[in-house]
Amino acid sequence: LRVCFNKAGIVNVIAAGSVSRADTVVYAENPRYVQSGALNLDKIAKALVNGLKARGYFTPGAKIGLAGYDSPPYLRAIKNSLVPALARYGLKFEDQVLIKPTSSFNDAVAGQQPATNGVVRFQAKGITHVIFFEDSGGMTFNFTAAASNQKYYPRYGLSGNSQHACVPCLSDDAEKDRIWDNAVHVGWSPLYDLNTNVDIPKNAAWQLCEKLITDAGGDALAFGVGQYYRWCDAYFMFAMAGKAAGTLNLDAIIRGYPSASGYVAAVLAGPADYSAGRRDGVGTARYAGYGKGCHCWSYQSDPFPIQNILG
Repeated sequence: LRVCFNKAGIVNVIAAGSVSRADTVVYAENPRYVQSGALNLDKIAKALVNGLKARGYFTPGAKIGLAGYDSPPYLRAIKNSLVPALARYGLKFEDQVLIKPTSSFNDAVAGQQPATNGVVRFQAKGITHVIFFEDSGGMTFNFTAAASNQKYYPRYGLSGNSQHACVPCLSDDAEKDRIWDNAVHVGWSPLYDLNTNVDIPKNAAWQLCEKLITDAGGDALAFGVGQYYRWCDAYFMFAMAGKAAGTLNLDAIIRGYPSASGYVAAVLAGPADYSAGRRDGVGTARYAGYGKGCHCWSYQSDPFPIQNILG
């Protein structure tokens, strides 16, 4: 769709809180592509590694494995950003397992055997830490399910792009505790950083979007928690860009997106950031961790500018 939209000269706006499958090359090739609440893959790679380092994830003697996706944007981001980010701290991947990005049930099934093979290799090599670099939980679910079956419990590191709250969990609470013990999550959207049974903070933007939906006779939860709110956020940020542009010229609207910086979206952890020509609007991050007491994920830090971990 990105290619079609770009050829047609259409602004392609992705809903707030969505996952990203686009690296800096994709953004450069599609100058009218905007993500209302995501990061490009190169930024995710840097934020993930720097965030994990800040949280003390890389313990002495850690042997690190990569579990991720195999597509041109992901492979470029791994080579150009993820591996160099690790190297800055004198670290490297001992092994990796990559599957094709999952977009359907059949895709997820196709990824099961490669993930299982990766688990067997990682365990044999004594890999103690596994970093997920994927989206929508496709690899996260396949890998953790296979590892659980093998009684292999490395320490996991993952980002908001994994959307682990969406990953079906077929294990009991005790097994979940073993799987996610000491895991570190670098996130930016409460919708996906936290468990679905945890109330999402309902800020002013959330309440306004909810009112607009219900006043129009809609059901705010008809398409799952947060779906309407994601598009509501995208609309408001697009409207801010259009107002700043003062014209319906699409390129001018793209240039108007910095005016949406500071907007506290319903589904993001804090204010958006479209400064310096950015077209991926995440401006705020938070660290999350798994709690054995509640068998759930919760935030373990205050919100902070994501720029702090993009260096």
